[in-house]
Amino acid sequence: MHIHLLQHGPDHGPARLTDWLTSMGHSYTVFHLYAGELSPAQAKPMR
Repeated sequence: MHIHLLQHGPDHGPARLTDWLTSMGHSYTVFHLYAGELSPAQAKPMR
């Protein structure tokens, strides 16, 4: 399963959550919203 993580500020990252996701065989992407990166819904046009 691929997980999308939305980070709202530079001071609070996903921390140990990414370790757990990796250990469970999941992949992930971190979107840095505070830096202007688009979230998955905004990055992909809806049909």
